[in-house]
Amino acid sequence: MIKRIVGARQPLGGGCQMDVMTQRKIPAVLMRGGTSKGLFFRADALPQNAQLCNQLLLRAMGSPDPYGTPIDGVGGGTSSTSKIVIVGKSEQTDCDVDYLFGHVAIGDALIDYSGNCGNLTAAVGAFAIEEKLLPATEGVTTVRIWQANIDRKIIAHVPVRNGQVVVEDDFNFDGVAFPGAEIKLEFLDPAGGSSGKLFPTGNKTDTLDIPDLGKFKVTLIDAGNPTVFLKAKDLDLTGLELQDEINSQPRLLHKLEQIRAHAAVAMGLAETPEQASKERPAMPKISFVAKPADYLSAAGKAIHKADYDLSARIVSMGRLHHAYTGTGAIALVVAASVTGTVVSQTLGKALPAERSLNFGQPSGITSMAAEVSGKGNDWQVAKVVMSRSARRLMEGNVLVPQAPAAAPVIKPEMEAEPAVWDETTSDAECAAALASEPAFNGDDKKSRNKRRRKGQKKSDAAAGRADTATPGTEVSTAPLQPDEQIQPEPNSADAPRRRRRRPNKGNGNTVQPGVAEPATTSATPAEMPVELDGNRGDDKQSASRRRRRRKPKATNGNVAD
Repeated sequence: MIKRIVGARQPLGGGCQMDVMTQRKIPAVLMRGGTSKGLFFRADALPQNAQLCNQLLLRAMGSPDPYGTPIDGVGGGTSSTSKIVIVGKSEQTDCDVDYLFGHVAIGDALIDYSGNCGNLTAAVGAFAIEEKLLPATEGVTTVRIWQANIDRKIIAHVPVRNGQVVVEDDFNFDGVAFPGAEIKLEFLDPAGGSSGKLFPTGNKTDTLDIPDLGKFKVTLIDAGNPTVFLKAKDLDLTGLELQDEINSQPRLLHKLEQIRAHAAVAMGLAETPEQASKERPAMPKISFVAKPADYLSAAGKAIHKADYDLSARIVSMGRLHHAYTGTGAIALVVAASVTGTVVSQTLGKALPAERSLNFGQPSGITSMAAEVSGKGNDWQVAKVVMSRSARRLMEGNVLVPQAPAAAPVIKPEMEAEPAVWDETTSDAECAAALASEPAFNGDDKKSRNKRRRKGQKKSDAAAGRADTATPGTEVSTAPLQPDEQIQPEPNSADAPRRRRRRPNKGNGNTVQPGVAEPATTSATPAEMPVELDGNRGDDKQSASRRRRRRKPKATNGNVAD
């Protein structure tokens, strides 16, 4: 079931029409894991049809939202909080549960399944125990997790007391406001999950030549998740920046995205930079590093350069992360352990095998350890170990409207494509599958006809004298009076020029013969000031003539409510 969800393209824009206009209830749990928050589902609680499942997940999160704040869903509006997790009993003989992660775009109808979330991995073990997907073991329960996005095994060591997951303890993690219970995670053989190789290009450093931007020395590594590393100074940055300092610079963010997209092509993850930006916004991540220096964390805490080895910042879904992604940290510690990478060069030398990496991030300091061995271009990563806390925040049902027509329009290029996980599935079969699910997609015929009649009435009412009305004024439906009749244009060039009332040109001003036409403006009609009677910029004579034959004037110059 999990693989079907991954393989399906994004949801259909249309679908079956149903009579029931109620909300669908889907059991769900809101959980925090590390510095991330996501909506957790049991695999057996979701529709088996992959297209419908993705559509439900997007609607539950409130995406796509053109305002960038998914207010009509439970999505948090940031890369750290716009996430979904699906957990079910494992199909692997040596694992307890299968775990699928989806990074939900905020402004687009897209769920990116191309990588894992290391922070939310900490919550997967706790969720599996609480949902009784495996029995709890007093003291510490070992949960063997199959990460379905990258086909890798993860071991979670979850503290348990009296059969319940321990939540409160004294483990602190910079980026999380409150202490919790420590959950230890072992990421086994994390290299090459997406590309098949630790260094997808075969090189520990590469030079990306990007049109209009120049050349950048980078390390392209696939450990935990594919990640691009470069030096902060090559971006004219210090490496100590906090979120607002980066996210307030659209040109810089665009530059970082261009580097990331071209790196995706070099890593074999996309055919073109455009495809990488459009279809893989979550992976690879891009990070810049620098030597340690004193700085203040996002919480105002003083971070001293003597307390950490390396400064690092990471961009996720087009914005600087408020801390550092878990899988990005895996890539960072592995790159630090290999000679000749951008990261180890910034350190001054490769991280010794017996040492953890302490790196400074916007929220404070994070510690990581890795078992890395090799030489030259041949390196192996046995495992990476990190600790996080997690807890259940809310449980119950997420409510999803049955009618997706009320949601923002899904991009045409993402519509009506059959699921790629089943090459035999036709469009008709996919539509039939959608129709077999409980009511979701639309309203009844009576409601549609009612809207049509209402729309027709509005069109008829607006038609009246719209061709002669000035934007921003009331539209009168009264018949023209004799002295208001529009006079024909003289045929002879020698004939006396007579003024006539002309239709407004849409800029809020009346154009008079013999009077200079007002300068054009970029403002819309609604934004233009409405000038009545003698305040139109023409001469007194014209104003007097207009007053003698004017139609009933609006009281305030605004369209009636």
